[in-house]
Amino acid sequence: MNVLYCRVSSAFQNLDRQTLHRHKVEKCIEDYSSGAIPFFQRKHGKEILKMLKDNQITTFQVLTIDRLGRDLQDILATISIFTNHKVPIHFISQGLVTLDEQKNESSVAKLVINILACVAEMSRSQIKE
Repeated sequence: MNVLYCRVSSAFQNLDRQTLHRHKVEKCIEDYSSGAIPFFQRKHGKEILKMLKDNQITTFQVLTIDRLGRDLQDILATISIFTNHKVPIHFISQGLVTLDEQKNESSVAKLVINILACVAEMSRSQIKE
C-alpha cells in the first residue's frame, strides 16, 4: 500500500498543502502532533509501525523531511526502521527517496536527508526561542 503521511503540530494548523498528493496514494494519514514527539510514539506513528510490521506498506510519502519530525536522531531512527522493512520513504518536495528500486540505500539521498534533518532540528530550536 502506498501511504501519504501529513503532520501539523496543532489542530489550528492547515493540512491542505500536504494533502495535495492524496489522490496519488491508497491511504492518507493525517497527524496532529508536535514534530518533537518521536515518530513511533505519536498516535498515528504507532499505527504506521504496526502496518510496517504487517508488511502492509510498500511506499511511504511525506511532503518534506520536517513533517517526519524535528529531531535529527528520531528522523534517522525512523528512516532506519523503514529501511529495515525495505520500505522507501519519498520526500516529495525535496525529490528524495531513501531506497532505490532494488531496495538499496541511496548515498546521495542519505547525505541530503542528514543535512535537511539537521536544518529541521535547528528550525525547531529557533521556534522555541
